[in-house]
Amino acid sequence: MKRIRLLKDWESYKAGALLDVDPTTASEMIDAKTAELYDPEAEAKAQAEAEAQRKAEEEQIRRIVVEAVSDLQKSGNSTPPAKTHERVEDDPKKGFKGLWDFAHAVRTSGLPGGDFDKRLLVVMDKEQREKAPSGMNVGIDSEGGFLVPEEMSAQLMEKTFDEAQMLQRCTRIPMTTQTWKVNAIAETSRADGSRQGGVRVYRRAEAAQYTGSKTAFSQVKLELEKLTGLAYETDEATKWPSPAIEPILQTLFSREFAFTIQEELVRGTGAAQCLGVLNAGCLVTQAAEAAQAASTILAENIIKMWSRMYARSRRNAVWFINQDIEPQLYTMTIAAGTAGILVYMPPGGISGAQYGTIFGRPVIPIEHCETLGTVGDIILADMGEYLYGEEASGANYATSIHLKFDYGEVAYRWTMWNDGRPWWHTTLTPYKGTSNTQSPFVVLATRA
Repeated sequence: MKRIRLLKDWESYKAGALLDVDPTTASEMIDAKTAELYDPEAEAKAQAEAEAQRKAEEEQIRRIVVEAVSDLQKSGNSTPPAKTHERVEDDPKKGFKGLWDFAHAVRTSGLPGGDFDKRLLVVMDKEQREKAPSGMNVGIDSEGGFLVPEEMSAQLMEKTFDEAQMLQRCTRIPMTTQTWKVNAIAETSRADGSRQGGVRVYRRAEAAQYTGSKTAFSQVKLELEKLTGLAYETDEATKWPSPAIEPILQTLFSREFAFTIQEELVRGTGAAQCLGVLNAGCLVTQAAEAAQAASTILAENIIKMWSRMYARSRRNAVWFINQDIEPQLYTMTIAAGTAGILVYMPPGGISGAQYGTIFGRPVIPIEHCETLGTVGDIILADMGEYLYGEEASGANYATSIHLKFDYGEVAYRWTMWNDGRPWWHTTLTPYKGTSNTQSPFVVLATRA
């Protein structure tokens, strides 16, 4: 067998996925530029080389900045005033009106002859203030950018969660290291001898020997990967800043971070990104009805999906749908004599619930669900059984005037470290009843 990495989507697999295929298939896919051979040693070497190049570039930028500061000192440029304790330190925005005000201060303070903004000293920690050269306040990170007040960084993370309906329902794991592991009970069946991973209890007569049992464990591992955003702004825009800059940047980037993360929650491959529920080993796919027409959804589909939802997860489960489904939901009924019972209950006016409901659980339209008739057009999920790990300090934000100094542009950079995957490894066979498996994640099969 040959291990390959997909360069393009192939069958049900997404680009980036690692597959083991026979040599002939591997050769054909490589020739068609659909995949490439996976060489872990070569990949590790390439990553090491890229890291070395990044550090060399950072050092070069650092030297350029130091030389520029030295030239300014020799020319007699005034030094920033000494730091004193001010009430502005208690302000989470450190005296800035917003991101636009902060960016403008960075830009004007960094230009030759520019007036230094004392508020920037408050943003710097003690060690950084002591290292800051006199003559011109240079930034803190490898590009010479200033640190951003913490609240401005936190705003992006919170807005990202507000934007994503699936993400905000996940179990969040703040991480202070790149890898997080937790043991879980390896329970795939509720039959005797397999519940709780194999634990058993027995009735015994007086003085009879006890019977032992043991449990099996599995492990869930989250490994933080980097998700980034970068934007540039010209001198002209920063010279006459508008209060609209802050909400525009925060809104646009928080929405794009939210969109990308939620896309991974649905169909992520798990390779250097979150593992989506559609690719998870614990996903239950409910079959369509016999002779069911294409691009339809029936009351029977809904009822059977609900019956496959793990009972303990029902109180937290949510129906995520593509909006193409809504016209059929509004007219869906269960026959009851000469009348019918509505399956979907729409919101009840201004004072009613925000979302419609099925079996009392919210029905939420999201862009990431497939169109009507395709697997993933309707997803019944308890996202509380999905573990979402994130760097405990939240999204990191930095700005620099030096990256594109010769273009007259300021760089804004966001970095987020995250990973996610379902807590469950496999589906669960119930103790009694049919062989239909259960899970916190249920979808409907394609209706072709």
